Amino acid sequence: MDFQNTCHVLDAKISIMMKMKVTCIYQEDDPFLSGIHFDNTTYDFLVTAMNNNPDIDYNTVPIRSEYDATRLKGKTDAIILVNIRDYNMPKIHGLKDLNIPILARCGDFHDAPRYGTGEQNYHDYGVDCMFNFMSEKYFYKYYPKSMNYRTVFFGIDPLLYENLVPFQTRIKDKILNSGAVERNTAVWYRKSKSILGYARDVIKNPEKLPFKSRALHPKLRPYHYYKLRSNCNNLDYVVHGVNTQDILSESNLYSHMLSKYRAAIAATTYYPTIKYWEIAASGCLTFMEITDTNHGDYLGFQDKKNCIVINEKNYKKRFEEYLADPDNLMWMEIAKAGQAHAMQNFNNDKASNDLVSLIREFL
Repeated sequence: MDFQNTCHVLDAKISIMMKMKVTCIYQEDDPFLSGIHFDNTTYDFLVTAMNNNPDIDYNTVPIRSEYDATRLKGKTDAIILVNIRDYNMPKIHGLKDLNIPILARCGDFHDAPRYGTGEQNYHDYGVDCMFNFMSEKYFYKYYPKSMNYRTVFFGIDPLLYENLVPFQTRIKDKILNSGAVERNTAVWYRKSKSILGYARDVIKNPEKLPFKSRALHPKLRPYHYYKLRSNCNNLDYVVHGVNTQDILSESNLYSHMLSKYRAAIAATTYYPTIKYWEIAASGCLTFMEITDTNHGDYLGFQDKKNCIVINEKNYKKRFEEYLADPDNLMWMEIAKAGQAHAMQNFNNDKASNDLVSLIREFL
């Protein structure tokens, strides 16, 4: 072996020896970490993609009840907590004593007071930084500026978006709408005797649906968070599809359901969800709700370039423009651009590199 090859071998060995050791701790019975849940995005990112990252030595620790983190002292360089909500993360002792970076994925920000994911857990666990795909602007509506938060986009496993139906052969005279919606909203409104009381509750805090309203009007919860999405179902040319739980069958994968249609709707009232880039990654012409309320512009999608932006005032007009001329090549070009944007910016390999870089900031 010549000198140059020897140097390459030594460099490779040193690189392996110096790999950062990262430990991911999560609740053992968390359905989103089972690997077989219909919403497998967290598992695909924090288990599969992070484990495949060549720059770190990754270890997962599923725990049942209480856990003594001091057993990890000297064995790991950083810790990721999949969640720090009281209801799906057992008590962890000794995290602060490790004196290493601790990052925590943070769930729905508006539920922070109800699920105990506020300042107390942040400081009790010695968390250095929270992360998720939501915007920083949305995070700091519910948490103080003294807490660190970073946006880390994730959710696209490229393997799930292979062998999709070509755009030109997809259903073109219908628009797919998927996810939770409130059915027969108008009928329920007419029957409701307490709608004014509900309206007063929402005005006080629109993102956090009050408990009283949830208890008295359980059917309104989906409508509260998915108003435009629910309203779209009232249109004859909109087809509602439900994400199947049988993810073990390739024909039932969400991406394959999406790819049966040329166009699909991504609409959430208060912040964009992973559905936005899942739909785009499936090669659909994505009708995307982006407003001053959900601050969806941080995703980088642009109207008539890689998506079609909709809101409560223009959605019918935008749908009808497409349906009047579905074979116009413009729609396919927009869909392709949206697919490229989603694949490039929201794939799990990029997300794992971004998270590793974030961890290194706190070493």
